[in-house]
Amino acid sequence: MKKNLTFVLLGAVLAWLIPMAVSFFMVDPSTTPHTYLPNIYVFKAVMFLLASGTAWFFYKKLQAKKSLDINVAHVFLAVSVVLDMALLVSVFKMPLFVWLTMVFPCYPIAFYGLYFFLKRKK
Repeated sequence: MKKNLTFVLLGAVLAWLIPMAVSFFMVDPSTTPHTYLPNIYVFKAVMFLLASGTAWFFYKKLQAKKSLDINVAHVFLAVSVVLDMALLVSVFKMPLFVWLTMVFPCYPIAFYGLYFFLKRKK
C-alpha cells in the first residue's frame, strides 16, 4: 500500500467529499434545524451510495494493481472520521451521539463491506 498511499488518500478524501458536497444541495438551510429536502431516508441512502460508489471505484483500481488490502479500508474509515469530526461535529455542531448513531455506522459497512466483498474467494 505504501506505493499507492497518495492514491488511497485521494480516494478516501473523495469518498468523504463527494457525498458532503451533494448533501449541501439536499438540505434546506432556511429552516432550523435544517430539514432534508427529499426526506431523511432518501438523504441517507444517497449519501451511503455516493460514498460506497466512490470507494468501489478506488478499490477496483487498487484490486487491479493487486494492492487492495485491509489497510485501505482502515485509511478510508480514518479519513472519513477525522473529516467528519472537523466539519460536522466541530463546525456544524452535530451532536456526537447523533453522529455516532446516524453517520458513523455507514462507514464500516461501506468501506469494510466493499473490501471483504472484493476479496472474497471466487
